[in-house]
Amino acid sequence: MSIASIFYAFCGGAFAAAMGSLGAFVFTGVLILISTAALFGSPDSAFLLFNVSFGPYLLPASTFAGGAAALHYARKRGYLPYGEGKNIAKGLFGLKKLDVIVFGGFIAVIGYMMNYGLGQIGLGAVTDTGATSIVIIALLLKLIFDHTLVGTMDEKNAKLGRYNSEASSWQPAMTKSFDKAFYGAVIGGLSACCTALILKSDNEAFATYGIYLPFAISIIVLGLCMIGIEAPVTHHITLTAAYCMAFGGGNIGWGIVTGIVAVFVADFLSRSFYIYGDCHVDPPACSIAVTPVLMMYLLPKTGIYQIAPNILPYAIIAVILVVCAIAQYAGKKNNVMATAK
Repeated sequence: MSIASIFYAFCGGAFAAAMGSLGAFVFTGVLILISTAALFGSPDSAFLLFNVSFGPYLLPASTFAGGAAALHYARKRGYLPYGEGKNIAKGLFGLKKLDVIVFGGFIAVIGYMMNYGLGQIGLGAVTDTGATSIVIIALLLKLIFDHTLVGTMDEKNAKLGRYNSEASSWQPAMTKSFDKAFYGAVIGGLSACCTALILKSDNEAFATYGIYLPFAISIIVLGLCMIGIEAPVTHHITLTAAYCMAFGGGNIGWGIVTGIVAVFVADFLSRSFYIYGDCHVDPPACSIAVTPVLMMYLLPKTGIYQIAPNILPYAIIAVILVVCAIAQYAGKKNNVMATAK
Protein backbone atom coordinates (compact mmCIF):
# COMPACT_ATOMS: atom_id res chain seq x y z
CA MET A 1 0.00 0.00 0.00
CA SER A 2 1.37 3.38 -1.04
CA ILE A 3 0.39 7.02 -0.72
CA ALA A 4 -0.48 6.95 -4.42
CA SER A 5 -2.87 4.01 -3.99
CA ILE A 6 -4.58 5.75 -1.07
CA PHE A 7 -5.03 8.83 -3.25
CA TYR A 8 -6.46 6.67 -6.04
CA ALA A 9 -8.92 5.13 -3.58
CA PHE A 10 -10.03 8.60 -2.48
CA CYS A 11 -10.57 9.56 -6.12
CA GLY A 12 -12.55 6.37 -6.71
CA GLY A 13 -14.85 7.09 -3.79
CA ALA A 14 -15.34 10.71 -4.86
CA PHE A 15 -16.09 9.48 -8.39
CA ALA A 16 -18.67 6.99 -7.09
CA ALA A 17 -20.30 9.61 -4.89
CA ALA A 18 -20.58 12.00 -7.82
CA MET A 19 -22.05 9.51 -10.32
CA GLY A 20 -23.71 7.00 -7.96
CA SER A 21 -22.26 3.87 -6.42
CA LEU A 22 -24.26 1.58 -8.72
CA GLY A 23 -22.94 3.30 -11.82
CA ALA A 24 -19.38 3.05 -10.52
CA PHE A 25 -19.94 -0.63 -9.78
CA VAL A 26 -21.10 -1.20 -13.37
CA PHE A 27 -17.87 0.44 -14.55
CA THR A 28 -16.00 -2.12 -12.45
CA GLY A 29 -17.93 -4.92 -14.17
CA VAL A 30 -17.10 -3.56 -17.62
CA LEU A 31 -13.41 -3.34 -16.74
CA ILE A 32 -13.41 -6.88 -15.34
CA LEU A 33 -14.94 -8.11 -18.61
CA ILE A 34 -12.28 -6.29 -20.62
CA SER A 35 -9.53 -7.51 -18.29
CA THR A 36 -10.54 -11.16 -18.54
CA ALA A 37 -10.72 -10.91 -22.34
CA ALA A 38 -7.25 -9.34 -22.34
CA LEU A 39 -5.86 -12.42 -20.59
CA PHE A 40 -5.89 -14.14 -23.99
CA GLY A 41 -3.46 -11.53 -25.29
CA SER A 42 -0.76 -11.94 -22.66
CA PRO A 43 -0.35 -13.36 -19.15
CA ASP A 44 0.85 -9.89 -18.16
CA SER A 45 -2.71 -8.71 -18.77
CA ALA A 46 -3.53 -9.88 -15.24
CA PHE A 47 -2.02 -6.53 -14.29
CA LEU A 48 -5.11 -4.86 -15.78
CA LEU A 49 -7.43 -7.07 -13.71
CA PHE A 50 -5.79 -6.57 -10.34
CA ASN A 51 -4.46 -3.04 -10.69
CA VAL A 52 -7.36 -1.43 -12.53
CA SER A 53 -10.54 -3.52 -12.21
CA PHE A 54 -9.68 -4.53 -8.64
CA GLY A 55 -7.24 -1.70 -8.05
CA PRO A 56 -7.83 1.12 -5.57
CA TYR A 57 -9.72 3.26 -8.08
CA LEU A 58 -12.45 0.76 -9.01
CA LEU A 59 -12.28 -1.78 -6.19
CA PRO A 60 -15.88 -2.11 -4.87
CA ALA A 61 -14.59 -1.82 -1.29
CA SER A 62 -13.50 1.68 -2.30
CA THR A 63 -15.95 2.92 -4.91
CA PHE A 64 -19.17 1.16 -3.94
CA ALA A 65 -18.58 1.65 -0.22
CA GLY A 66 -17.69 5.31 -0.74
CA GLY A 67 -20.66 6.04 -2.99
CA ALA A 68 -23.16 4.36 -0.66
CA ALA A 69 -21.65 6.10 2.35
CA ALA A 70 -22.01 9.46 0.61
CA LEU A 71 -25.73 8.74 0.21
CA HIS A 72 -26.04 8.03 3.94
CA TYR A 73 -24.19 11.23 4.74
CA ALA A 74 -26.23 13.39 2.33
CA ARG A 75 -29.48 12.07 3.77
CA LYS A 76 -28.27 12.64 7.33
CA ARG A 77 -27.26 16.22 6.53
CA GLY A 78 -30.71 16.86 5.06
CA TYR A 79 -29.48 17.26 1.48
CA LEU A 80 -31.74 14.34 0.49
CA PRO A 81 -35.19 13.43 1.81
CA TYR A 82 -35.68 10.32 3.93
CA GLY A 83 -36.06 7.34 1.62
CA GLU A 84 -33.20 8.32 -0.68
CA GLY A 85 -30.48 6.88 1.55
CA LYS A 86 -30.66 3.54 -0.26
CA ASN A 87 -30.98 4.89 -3.80
CA ILE A 88 -27.55 3.74 -4.96
CA ALA A 89 -28.32 4.63 -8.59
CA LYS A 90 -28.47 8.31 -7.63
CA GLY A 91 -25.47 10.46 -8.44
CA LEU A 92 -24.80 13.23 -5.95
CA PHE A 93 -22.91 15.65 -8.19
CA GLY A 94 -26.10 17.64 -8.74
CA LEU A 95 -26.42 18.43 -5.04
CA LYS A 96 -23.52 20.87 -5.40
CA LYS A 97 -22.30 19.84 -1.96
CA LEU A 98 -18.55 19.28 -1.97
CA ASP A 99 -18.59 17.80 1.52
CA VAL A 100 -20.67 14.87 0.22
CA ILE A 101 -18.10 14.07 -2.45
CA VAL A 102 -15.23 14.39 0.02
CA PHE A 103 -17.02 12.10 2.47
CA GLY A 104 -17.37 9.47 -0.26
CA GLY A 105 -13.65 9.68 -0.95
CA PHE A 106 -12.79 9.48 2.75
CA ILE A 107 -14.87 6.33 3.25
CA ALA A 108 -13.36 4.83 0.10
CA VAL A 109 -9.91 5.17 1.65
CA ILE A 110 -11.16 3.40 4.78
CA GLY A 111 -12.66 0.64 2.62
CA TYR A 112 -9.45 0.21 0.66
CA MET A 113 -7.32 0.05 3.80
CA MET A 114 -9.77 -2.30 5.52
CA ASN A 115 -9.76 -4.66 2.53
CA TYR A 116 -5.97 -4.64 2.56
CA GLY A 117 -5.80 -5.20 6.31
CA LEU A 118 -8.27 -8.11 6.24
CA GLY A 119 -6.18 -9.72 3.53
CA GLN A 120 -2.99 -9.23 5.51
CA ILE A 121 -4.38 -11.10 8.52
CA GLY A 122 -5.40 -14.04 6.35
CA LEU A 123 -9.16 -13.54 6.00
CA GLY A 124 -8.79 -13.74 2.22
CA ALA A 125 -8.51 -17.51 2.62
CA VAL A 126 -11.87 -17.60 4.42
CA THR A 127 -14.06 -15.04 2.69
CA ASP A 128 -14.16 -12.16 0.21
CA THR A 129 -12.41 -9.30 2.00
CA GLY A 130 -13.85 -6.63 -0.32
CA ALA A 131 -17.46 -7.60 0.37
CA THR A 132 -16.69 -7.94 4.08
CA SER A 133 -15.27 -4.41 4.11
CA ILE A 134 -18.38 -3.04 2.39
CA VAL A 135 -20.66 -4.72 4.94
CA ILE A 136 -18.65 -3.60 7.99
CA ILE A 137 -18.59 0.02 6.80
CA ALA A 138 -22.32 0.04 5.98
CA LEU A 139 -23.28 -1.44 9.35
CA LEU A 140 -21.09 1.04 11.22
CA LEU A 141 -22.62 3.97 9.32
CA LYS A 142 -26.14 2.67 9.89
CA LEU A 143 -25.36 2.46 13.60
CA ILE A 144 -23.89 5.98 13.62
CA PHE A 145 -26.56 7.67 11.48
CA ASP A 146 -29.69 5.69 12.43
CA HIS A 147 -28.60 4.43 15.89
CA THR A 148 -29.75 0.91 15.01
CA LEU A 149 -28.50 -2.05 13.02
CA VAL A 150 -31.80 -3.80 12.30
CA GLY A 151 -34.12 -0.84 11.83
CA THR A 152 -37.73 -0.43 12.97
CA MET A 153 -40.54 -2.39 11.33
CA ASP A 154 -43.87 -0.78 10.51
CA GLU A 155 -47.07 -2.22 11.97
CA LYS A 156 -47.88 -4.44 8.98
CA ASN A 157 -44.45 -6.08 8.82
CA ALA A 158 -44.24 -6.39 12.59
CA LYS A 159 -47.50 -8.34 12.52
CA LEU A 160 -46.27 -10.64 9.74
CA GLY A 161 -42.79 -11.09 11.17
CA ARG A 162 -39.47 -9.88 9.83
CA TYR A 163 -38.66 -13.18 8.07
CA ASN A 164 -42.14 -13.93 6.74
CA SER A 165 -42.13 -14.33 2.95
CA GLU A 166 -45.10 -11.95 2.73
CA ALA A 167 -43.26 -9.17 4.58
CA SER A 168 -41.34 -6.44 2.77
CA SER A 169 -38.56 -7.96 0.71
CA TRP A 170 -35.38 -7.00 -1.07
CA GLN A 171 -36.16 -8.73 -4.39
CA PRO A 172 -39.90 -9.54 -4.61
CA ALA A 173 -39.31 -12.28 -7.22
CA MET A 174 -36.83 -14.01 -4.90
CA THR A 175 -38.62 -14.02 -1.60
CA LYS A 176 -40.66 -17.25 -1.41
CA SER A 177 -38.82 -20.45 -0.61
CA PHE A 178 -39.09 -22.32 -3.94
CA ASP A 179 -38.55 -19.14 -5.95
CA LYS A 180 -35.29 -18.50 -4.08
CA ALA A 181 -34.11 -22.08 -4.52
CA PHE A 182 -35.03 -22.12 -8.22
CA TYR A 183 -33.28 -18.88 -9.10
CA GLY A 184 -30.26 -19.83 -7.02
CA ALA A 185 -30.01 -23.20 -8.78
CA VAL A 186 -30.42 -21.77 -12.29
CA ILE A 187 -28.10 -18.78 -11.91
CA GLY A 188 -25.63 -20.67 -9.73
CA GLY A 189 -25.64 -23.50 -12.26
CA LEU A 190 -25.00 -21.08 -15.10
CA SER A 191 -22.01 -19.62 -13.24
CA ALA A 192 -20.71 -23.05 -12.20
CA CYS A 193 -20.86 -24.40 -15.76
CA CYS A 194 -19.21 -21.28 -17.15
CA THR A 195 -16.48 -21.47 -14.50
CA ALA A 196 -15.92 -25.18 -15.23
CA LEU A 197 -15.16 -24.30 -18.84
CA ILE A 198 -12.88 -21.46 -17.75
CA LEU A 199 -10.91 -23.75 -15.43
CA LYS A 200 -10.31 -26.15 -18.35
CA SER A 201 -8.97 -23.43 -20.63
CA ASP A 202 -5.61 -24.05 -22.28
CA ASN A 203 -4.76 -20.43 -21.56
CA GLU A 204 -3.17 -20.66 -18.11
CA ALA A 205 -3.78 -17.01 -17.24
CA PHE A 206 -7.46 -17.20 -18.21
CA ALA A 207 -7.91 -20.51 -16.36
CA THR A 208 -6.44 -18.88 -13.24
CA TYR A 209 -8.08 -15.46 -13.28
CA GLY A 210 -11.07 -15.84 -15.59
CA ILE A 211 -13.35 -17.03 -12.79
CA TYR A 212 -14.53 -13.42 -12.38
CA LEU A 213 -16.23 -13.48 -15.80
CA PRO A 214 -19.72 -14.57 -14.56
CA PHE A 215 -19.44 -11.95 -11.81
CA ALA A 216 -18.66 -9.26 -14.39
CA ILE A 217 -21.67 -10.22 -16.51
CA SER A 218 -23.96 -10.03 -13.47
CA ILE A 219 -22.63 -6.57 -12.62
CA ILE A 220 -23.14 -5.28 -16.16
CA VAL A 221 -26.75 -6.53 -16.07
CA LEU A 222 -27.27 -4.14 -13.14
CA GLY A 223 -26.84 -1.34 -15.64
CA LEU A 224 -30.31 -2.25 -16.93
CA CYS A 225 -31.74 -1.31 -13.53
CA MET A 226 -30.38 2.19 -14.01
CA ILE A 227 -32.53 2.71 -17.10
CA GLY A 228 -35.71 1.36 -15.53
CA ILE A 229 -35.60 -2.28 -16.66
CA GLU A 230 -36.46 -4.70 -13.86
CA ALA A 231 -33.37 -6.92 -13.97
CA PRO A 232 -32.40 -9.42 -11.25
CA VAL A 233 -29.49 -8.82 -8.89
CA THR A 234 -27.35 -11.94 -9.23
CA HIS A 235 -23.68 -11.09 -8.69
CA HIS A 236 -23.65 -12.66 -5.22
CA ILE A 237 -24.86 -15.92 -6.80
CA THR A 238 -22.46 -15.97 -9.73
CA LEU A 239 -19.40 -14.96 -7.70
CA THR A 240 -19.88 -17.42 -4.84
CA ALA A 241 -20.68 -20.27 -7.25
CA ALA A 242 -17.49 -19.45 -9.16
CA TYR A 243 -15.53 -19.35 -5.90
CA CYS A 244 -16.87 -22.79 -5.01
CA MET A 245 -15.81 -24.14 -8.39
CA ALA A 246 -12.32 -22.64 -8.17
CA PHE A 247 -11.56 -23.21 -4.49
CA GLY A 248 -14.08 -25.83 -3.36
CA GLY A 249 -13.23 -28.79 -5.54
CA GLY A 250 -14.53 -27.84 -8.98
CA ASN A 251 -17.81 -29.77 -8.70
CA ILE A 252 -20.68 -28.19 -10.65
CA GLY A 253 -23.23 -29.72 -8.27
CA TRP A 254 -21.69 -28.03 -5.27
CA GLY A 255 -21.48 -24.81 -7.30
CA ILE A 256 -25.26 -25.00 -7.76
CA VAL A 257 -25.77 -25.65 -4.04
CA THR A 258 -23.62 -22.59 -3.32
CA GLY A 259 -25.83 -20.47 -5.60
CA ILE A 260 -28.91 -21.58 -3.68
CA VAL A 261 -27.25 -20.86 -0.34
CA ALA A 262 -26.17 -17.41 -1.58
CA VAL A 263 -29.79 -16.46 -2.36
CA PHE A 264 -31.10 -17.58 1.03
CA VAL A 265 -28.26 -15.83 2.87
CA ALA A 266 -28.88 -12.57 0.95
CA ASP A 267 -32.62 -12.71 1.67
CA PHE A 268 -32.10 -13.45 5.37
CA LEU A 269 -29.51 -10.71 5.87
CA SER A 270 -31.53 -8.20 3.83
CA ARG A 271 -34.43 -8.70 6.24
CA SER A 272 -32.02 -8.37 9.14
CA PHE A 273 -30.12 -5.23 8.14
CA TYR A 274 -31.24 -3.68 4.84
CA ILE A 275 -35.01 -3.42 4.49
CA TYR A 276 -35.86 -1.40 7.60
CA GLY A 277 -34.05 1.91 7.70
CA ASP A 278 -32.55 4.26 5.14
CA CYS A 279 -28.92 3.14 4.93
CA HIS A 280 -27.79 0.81 2.16
CA VAL A 281 -26.45 -2.35 3.80
CA ASP A 282 -25.89 -4.22 0.56
CA PRO A 283 -27.57 -7.69 0.60
CA PRO A 284 -25.32 -9.15 -2.15
CA ALA A 285 -22.19 -7.98 -0.31
CA CYS A 286 -23.55 -9.56 2.88
CA SER A 287 -24.04 -12.83 1.02
CA ILE A 288 -20.62 -12.69 -0.64
CA ALA A 289 -19.06 -12.13 2.79
CA VAL A 290 -20.92 -14.98 4.52
CA THR A 291 -21.51 -17.69 1.88
CA PRO A 292 -17.81 -18.47 1.22
CA VAL A 293 -17.27 -18.99 4.95
CA LEU A 294 -19.99 -21.64 4.90
CA MET A 295 -19.30 -23.29 1.54
CA MET A 296 -15.55 -22.90 0.99
CA TYR A 297 -14.20 -22.91 4.55
CA LEU A 298 -16.48 -24.68 7.05
CA LEU A 299 -18.16 -27.29 4.83
CA PRO A 300 -14.94 -28.65 3.28
CA LYS A 301 -13.63 -29.33 6.79
CA THR A 302 -16.37 -31.96 7.18
CA GLY A 303 -15.07 -33.89 4.17
CA ILE A 304 -18.50 -33.85 2.57
CA TYR A 305 -17.16 -32.72 -0.83
CA GLN A 306 -15.39 -36.08 -1.18
CA ILE A 307 -18.54 -38.15 -0.50
CA ALA A 308 -20.14 -39.37 -3.76
CA PRO A 309 -19.30 -36.08 -5.58
CA ASN A 310 -21.33 -37.07 -8.67
CA ILE A 311 -24.43 -37.95 -6.65
CA LEU A 312 -24.62 -36.20 -3.28
CA PRO A 313 -24.76 -32.53 -4.37
CA TYR A 314 -27.50 -33.26 -6.91
CA ALA A 315 -29.45 -35.23 -4.32
CA ILE A 316 -29.15 -32.24 -1.97
CA ILE A 317 -30.37 -29.90 -4.74
CA ALA A 318 -33.39 -32.15 -5.39
CA VAL A 319 -34.24 -32.31 -1.69
CA ILE A 320 -33.94 -28.52 -1.32
CA LEU A 321 -36.21 -27.90 -4.31
CA VAL A 322 -38.84 -30.39 -3.13
CA VAL A 323 -38.84 -29.12 0.46
CA CYS A 324 -39.00 -25.50 -0.69
CA ALA A 325 -41.84 -26.27 -3.12
CA ILE A 326 -43.85 -27.92 -0.34
CA ALA A 327 -43.12 -25.03 2.03
CA GLN A 328 -44.13 -22.44 -0.57
CA TYR A 329 -47.35 -24.28 -1.41
CA ALA A 330 -48.22 -24.68 2.28
CA GLY A 331 -47.49 -21.01 2.92
CA LYS A 332 -49.68 -19.94 -0.01
CA LYS A 333 -52.52 -22.17 1.23
CA ASN A 334 -52.27 -20.78 4.76
CA ASN A 335 -52.31 -17.21 3.47
CA VAL A 336 -55.45 -17.93 1.40
CA MET A 337 -57.18 -19.41 4.42
CA ALA A 338 -56.14 -16.46 6.60
CA THR A 339 -57.50 -14.02 4.02
CA ALA A 340 -60.79 -15.92 3.82
CA LYS A 341 -61.23 -15.61 7.58
